[in-house]
Amino acid sequence: MFIEDASDEWEVGKLGDYIEIHDSNRELIGQGLGNLASSLLGGVPVAGAVARSGVNIHSGGRTRISGILHAVFLMLMVLVFGSVVKRIPLASLAAILMVASVRTADWKSIRRIPRTRWSYGAIMIITTILTVVKDLTVAVAVGITLSGIAVLVELVSSPYGAVVGKKNAKALALPPHPDIEAIAFNGPLFFIGAENFKRNLREITDKNYLILDLSGVPFIDETGILVLLDIIKGLQEKGKNIYIGGLNRRPLKMLIRMGVVDSLGRNRVFRKMESAIKRAFLDASQDGEDKCAYEPLGNA
Repeated sequence: MFIEDASDEWEVGKLGDYIEIHDSNRELIGQGLGNLASSLLGGVPVAGAVARSGVNIHSGGRTRISGILHAVFLMLMVLVFGSVVKRIPLASLAAILMVASVRTADWKSIRRIPRTRWSYGAIMIITTILTVVKDLTVAVAVGITLSGIAVLVELVSSPYGAVVGKKNAKALALPPHPDIEAIAFNGPLFFIGAENFKRNLREITDKNYLILDLSGVPFIDETGILVLLDIIKGLQEKGKNIYIGGLNRRPLKMLIRMGVVDSLGRNRVFRKMESAIKRAFLDASQDGEDKCAYEPLGNA
């Protein structure tokens, strides 16, 4: 019931030629109090409906008075004009409901389905079918579950690629170096994408200086940290030099707390990606670590 009411609020908010911000908490609290009072008086649970609200808005209703009048007229139809209403053919009522449903549909979003990812279109179609075959509550639950799975799949396959080349070196006034590689990771690094993270790093073994660009990583959990420690240890045993740059505050605190900074060395972990690149170029060219103007990691 609450799911149906929240869906009703969302859909009604998109109808008409106006934009209004709705307070979902207020809506649900009001519905809960109304159902509480209804149960004390021997009534039945109530909730909003997209079809009736859509007809109300398309008929010109814009304020709370329209909803109150709708309830009043509906009560009069049942209590006073019930003998007349029951003579209305069901075919006529079905036609009215069909027209209301067609007018309520978000045709702009439907026309954009061919341009979206296949997963988005599939979830939308499945949710629509379940709404018709089953009910809205089941459809919303399945749609949310499928959307969550799709998001997790996207997080697992986070893109990465080399970001240090002639253009980047030129921007930092540094000569290009053939023995340096920088890999950029995007998205949170947690238990689901840890294996993909490990596989991607193990594929980069032909360079002696590897820079991990974590500027696109907003969050790292304990599993991601353990994988990172395992990768760093394995690459260091092969004689590789590892640097980390572009750290946001939350990942930086996690790296310090889990011992990654101590394991790698504070002179190889940087807040800014540019500083990590400069340090890698410095070590690769064997100019001495004290001759380069870099910004080592400070206190988090």
